[in-house]
Amino acid sequence: MAIIDVSARHIAPAGSSVAFEPQRTNNFRIRVSPPGNVAANGRELLQFATHSVQFPTENSTEIDIPYGNETRKVAGRVTYPNIALVFKDFVDKKVLEILVAWRKLVYDPVTGKIGYAWQYKRNGDCDKFGPDGDQFVRRWRLLGMWPSSLDPGVAGQDNVAQTLINVTFTVDQVRYIGRV
Repeated sequence: MAIIDVSARHIAPAGSSVAFEPQRTNNFRIRVSPPGNVAANGRELLQFATHSVQFPTENSTEIDIPYGNETRKVAGRVTYPNIALVFKDFVDKKVLEILVAWRKLVYDPVTGKIGYAWQYKRNGDCDKFGPDGDQFVRRWRLLGMWPSSLDPGVAGQDNVAQTLINVTFTVDQVRYIGRV
């Protein structure tokens, strides 16, 4: 009879094996080029100091096909849920101002106008790093992303070095790139 090892010895073992290195938290970034009329020089790249992010997911709706007394299910439309992002707002960065201007391209509260999709949609990346914070472990390509909601956070909290800003990005499509 074979003995099955159910210990945790294979996770982060001593020696040269890196097959089961545990994934660390908060080792990721979201990168995107905001619309040209929002960024200072049209080529500015936003890299968020990310506090937490919901990784991109992909869902297929089900189509039921009845036949006689049975039903078979097949894949229907693919949907991509919104990506909730919480990041740190630092005083010396203008990330909030860029996000507010980008959000204003989606909806302008002064005029009440909705913007054109070609003006506010952008492509970006969600990168997950290894424990060294340097090597890419995973990358998702975010296509047609735009800020569907923006919460600039709560100010005036005692003993808090920065405010956490909440942004929800809506995406048209997500492509898992893998290791880069």
